[in-house]
Amino acid sequence: MTEKELIGKIRKLRQIRPRKDWVVLTKKEILGEQPSYRELFSVFLRWGAQYKPALATLVVLGVLIGTFVFAKNSLPGDFIFPLKKIAEKTRAIFVSREEKPRVQLEFANKRLEELIRITETNQIKKLAPAIEEYQANVSEAAKNLAKIREPEEARKIVPEIKKLEGNIQNLKSHGIVIGEDREPEDLYEPIAELLIKDLENQTLTDEQLKLFEEAKEDSEVGDFGQALEKILFLSYPQE
Repeated sequence: MTEKELIGKIRKLRQIRPRKDWVVLTKKEILGEQPSYRELFSVFLRWGAQYKPALATLVVLGVLIGTFVFAKNSLPGDFIFPLKKIAEKTRAIFVSREEKPRVQLEFANKRLEELIRITETNQIKKLAPAIEEYQANVSEAAKNLAKIREPEEARKIVPEIKKLEGNIQNLKSHGIVIGEDREPEDLYEPIAELLIKDLENQTLTDEQLKLFEEAKEDSEVGDFGQALEKILFLSYPQE
């Protein structure tokens, strides 16, 4: 850049004048003065007029985020509970087929925890929709349990079913009975069958083989929970 061009650019810069509102606010800041609400509001209005589309987008985005955050604590029967379901369904979309049953059982446990909150706060009108939501989650989880092919993922599901049993017992203590008494036990069935098949292909000691045969017998008579306890002991023996 030549000296003449540089001088030309400097002259152009000298012609630039800052906005009056910016000058006023900056001057007050330098002098340690607080701008009045009227001055701040005036600056905000000018900024809003200049960046109206962006401001509108930010406001809408802020409202949506705030609503979803608020919806996390909603209960079945609440006006914004469907937003909570949308968030859960979105999460379920992005997990693998193997992980879906575990995630759906997490949702089922949330429904039971919501039912406990409902009973403790005596919100009787919300009992029916909460039970329906729970049954829908459990039904979806049961449907996908049969599709699991990975033994390790099947083992991860067991704690969620045990948690389900604990929540159901908690509800019974409040006088609320949901579905069949053996419903959680039914969820154990496809997991027990998969893990039994997996162990059949492994080399076991005589002591492990005896425990494995007992687990198979429990499974054959329908005691899948007991069968799983023995299978998991074989998978993760205590030291």
